[in-house]
Amino acid sequence: MAKPETLTNTVDFGDNPYLVGPHEPIRQELDRPELQCLGEIPKDFSGIYLRNGPNQRFAPFGLHHWFDGDGMIHSAQFKEGEVSYRNKWIKTKGLEKEFDAGKSIWPGLMDSPNRDLKTSWGSDLWLKDNSNTDISIHAGKAISTFYQCGDAYALDPVSLDTLGTVDLESKGARLMSAHCMNDEA
Repeated sequence: MAKPETLTNTVDFGDNPYLVGPHEPIRQELDRPELQCLGEIPKDFSGIYLRNGPNQRFAPFGLHHWFDGDGMIHSAQFKEGEVSYRNKWIKTKGLEKEFDAGKSIWPGLMDSPNRDLKTSWGSDLWLKDNSNTDISIHAGKAISTFYQCGDAYALDPVSLDTLGTVDLESKGARLMSAHCMNDEA
């Protein structure tokens, strides 16, 4: 299944409480270079604010908890009194396999583990590693992680393109927990 440049989600999520109202997934990747603002942004205020969170791409085939949503990174970039917005799904190995299948292929956190259609990451090898929990900056890249100790994914902090997994094995580790702390020293 070909992946378009801008992904749009047309899935009907039904009435699952974690997929409607304030939890309803954002349906498309957006790139808004010049947003109108109420008030004024100081010209010397510059930088990028990144936020990672769950955003389900395909309809779940079983139970669904908001922790099951695919990772979506959001960016607000401030420069010379202007602000731009961009968001993208984090293209994890699991999400790429679901793009190929055209549907969800892993059970959710509240589902029975024997319902999975593919072996995956996560602490028990049956949850999809959706990299939806944390975002840190390291060596000029944004690093997204999953609450169940999955692969860490490197992202371009400006374009938000997924660059691939972070090589932790050469450093003596295999998986990385979310909620890490940055050492400013």
